[in-house]
Amino acid sequence: MTHINSLPPELLSHIFHIIFERMKNSKSLSREKMRPPVFLNLLLVSSHWHQVAITSPSLWAYIPITRQIESSERARKLMERSLLRSKECSLDIVIELPAGSSESLLKEVAEHAHRWRTLSVNCLTAEAVRILEQIYLPHLFSVSFVRRFELESGIKLDAPNLKKVRGPVRESDALIFEDPLPIFTDLRYSKSSNNTELLVSHLRRSQNSLKTLRLSFATTPGTRFSILPDGGTQVSADTFGLSFTALTDYTVQFNSGPWDWSPLHIGHMPLLRHLTVYWYIFEDVAFTSTIPFMPQLLSLQVSLDHGRRFKKVASLLQSATPNLERLCLDQTFPSVFGNDSEWISPLILGDQDHVAAGWSKLVVLRLCSLGIPQWDDLKLVASCRPAFKQVSVDSICWKKSKGYRQDLDALKQHFEVLVTDD
Repeated sequence: MTHINSLPPELLSHIFHIIFERMKNSKSLSREKMRPPVFLNLLLVSSHWHQVAITSPSLWAYIPITRQIESSERARKLMERSLLRSKECSLDIVIELPAGSSESLLKEVAEHAHRWRTLSVNCLTAEAVRILEQIYLPHLFSVSFVRRFELESGIKLDAPNLKKVRGPVRESDALIFEDPLPIFTDLRYSKSSNNTELLVSHLRRSQNSLKTLRLSFATTPGTRFSILPDGGTQVSADTFGLSFTALTDYTVQFNSGPWDWSPLHIGHMPLLRHLTVYWYIFEDVAFTSTIPFMPQLLSLQVSLDHGRRFKKVASLLQSATPNLERLCLDQTFPSVFGNDSEWISPLILGDQDHVAAGWSKLVVLRLCSLGIPQWDDLKLVASCRPAFKQVSVDSICWKKSKGYRQDLDALKQHFEVLVTDD
């Protein structure tokens, strides 16, 4: 067996890089643990590891400007070391600045703006905004605003090659771009106002390149996907001729209102494979609601306050998505005992025509935050679905189902049962 210290430096450096990238992308790790001194404890393992690590530029390309750093002087030293050792690597910048904090550090990093690849902002000051608006970001690929913040005139970024955006929570209008305007492949925006002119501009400009789109509305946008100009005249996206020819993942979220499919219909989506729908406070099914035929759809997630709502639209969904392979049912609010059963009943055929069973190609059923009562026999879910292989539940569903006297362990002899909170 070969000792790890005998590995070529290039291979060891590549291993370090893979581990570091996984740590950066892990939701279970706080940014405190992502600070370079913590990860780079490997510098202390041996002189060989130390040399490999300090000469691996990608390990130093993560630059956090955060409130956790103990002192401004120590933060400056860490930053200068990272900027030096990262050489010409593209930089991943994280900004978490409380009021009156380390804007001077941001100024130093701004001198390397030509290397910025990603930008994640948790908290901004007025001075930080001023700094960001004065720099040119030619290679910025992704920007993410994690938390809500109030700005009078928004943030104007000069980033012509930006492709991925996660807009500020509740206020997408806070993000403005200089000419030439970027064309997005990934757009995630939250809206709390009816002024959607900027959002429509992004959608129109990026309609042939968007692959992932997530729209969140604090209020129900109307009977169609809403474009509500300042004049108040409501028009549908179809009027604008939007056609999302490359879109594969679409998520739409409403905080309240009746189930009406038409707000989702924002244009032609021939490559759509994954659809997620959130209705946090669901009132009822609109009589005019129709669901477009989507034979291309492979994955569907429905998040509602409880199963009674899903029961009302399940048959429409089954008819509209005949080739569905993965279904996720997510209960957004705790329910009174008995309501949970209404999630499963539309999937159990009972006396229905087995030949006409909906979702005959279903492979995976994912259940989140709901409980499965004893009388809902999950074996019947798979009885007329020959492709069915797996029930996946989160820990809440697992525990609640036990409380409802449903033994999910016993189902493992019929199909795979997984418990995961991923």
